[in-house]
Amino acid sequence: MAQTEGVKRLWEAGMDIIPYALGALLACGIVSRILLWLMKRFPDDVIRLALANGLTAVIGFVIGGFGAANGGPFEPAGGLIYPVVQIVVFGIDLLALKGRRAAKAAARAEREEG
Repeated sequence: MAQTEGVKRLWEAGMDIIPYALGALLACGIVSRILLWLMKRFPDDVIRLALANGLTAVIGFVIGGFGAANGGPFEPAGGLIYPVVQIVVFGIDLLALKGRRAAKAAARAEREEG
């Protein structure tokens, strides 16, 4: 019975984090899009993605830490969800970049053939 209660508490704790993770995903996605737009003149897309996503993770961590502090000293645990979520956003960005590059290569090959 005790093991079932432990699993139940773990499940409830996981359910509590879902709204925070979705909010962090939305916030990190918007901030990283703005930073990517500001960095559109960078010559290398991978470096641009890494820099924009890294800055977004730092910004989220700092703002989340001060937000969790609630007027007190900086609370690092409050901002830890943002870098974790930003890793997911970075992975999605890398997959999208890979897809865009493959589509460009296919279009270029088709143009050269026809």
